[in-house]
Amino acid sequence: MASKVVNEPRIKNPLIKAIRELLEHRALWLYLLTDEAAKAGADPAAFAPAAVKRCGLFQGAELVAKGGGTNSRKSLKKGLFGKPAQMVFEMDVKDVQDDRFELEFHYCPLVKAWQKQGCTDEEISNLCDWAMCGDRGIGARPPQDHRPRRRRLPPHLPSLKRAVKSVVARERVTVCGRQALFFLIGRTPG
Repeated sequence: MASKVVNEPRIKNPLIKAIRELLEHRALWLYLLTDEAAKAGADPAAFAPAAVKRCGLFQGAELVAKGGGTNSRKSLKKGLFGKPAQMVFEMDVKDVQDDRFELEFHYCPLVKAWQKQGCTDEEISNLCDWAMCGDRGIGARPPQDHRPRRRRLPPHLPSLKRAVKSVVARERVTVCGRQALFFLIGRTPG
């Protein structure tokens, strides 16, 4: 059964629409890669979260370098969730602290791409969770090396929380009316 999630944009600016289409294309890749893997007998949950998190770790390391080496979550607002991103995702920044960043999304182009493919809400939930592994990677931001340790990360958040020594920050995000709580995992200094 196709998705029942209401995910319609309010902002109709042509440039914002073009950016959303680029993000939809990225989301389509994730869906098609995991769909083909499942058809070939592989479990996408066994590799997708770790692969997407690696991307986030890389991006997080670049953001830290651009931001003068700070690991403060406040730098995410300037470097990643500035006005253009706020318009694309129709997001509200709810709370920003050094160790916490709370967002509310009212539209998601990734979800729109998966809806166009006829994904169910359960499939979208999994794809969303895997896509957010990139955000978790950005939040982890290892200080010097963007490459993760060579271990498979568990696909579910409670397991992920237990598998890592320190939880640096916690984020509550609303995507298309659904609440999601995820943890930014990383090492604390010292």
